[in-house]
Amino acid sequence: MIPGQQKFEFPAHASRQATAAPGSLIDCDALTANLFSRAAAFAFDATMVLAASAIFLGVARFSIKTLPFDRLGLAMLAGAVVLLAVLYKVLWCIGNGDSPGLRWAKLRLINFDGRRPGRRQRFQRAASGIVSFAAMGLGLLWALVDEEALTWHDHISKCFPTPD
Repeated sequence: MIPGQQKFEFPAHASRQATAAPGSLIDCDALTANLFSRAAAFAFDATMVLAASAIFLGVARFSIKTLPFDRLGLAMLAGAVVLLAVLYKVLWCIGNGDSPGLRWAKLRLINFDGRRPGRRQRFQRAASGIVSFAAMGLGLLWALVDEEALTWHDHISKCFPTPD
């Protein structure tokens, strides 16, 4: 170094780009969670939603004495379950934290730069996860053929689960 020459400070995440694979979308060296761990996290969260749905149905049963099992009644009950699932996802987005399913499976969510995602990325992930699932699961199956094992909602939100 020449005397009097100023030193240029590089951001911390710039050094991680060198460790990424050529042509990689992910700029950090974190591993993508395997499909079994992702499925376990989903199953745990789905169990939480089903438990909340059972509590809702129990309260509804005792409140109105009989549950309607005609076409309209079943559609309303299914809508209530979907609403509880969306509310569950939104709750963790607002709280800017990982869901109990991710924590139970020992996973954490990070963005492509290796940092914790913010609320905006979490909301993008939740919304695009609905699209991935609604497209007959193709967005989820995409991880089987993707080079980095990422789903559609991983690509859209630019964040993914990694082992903790």
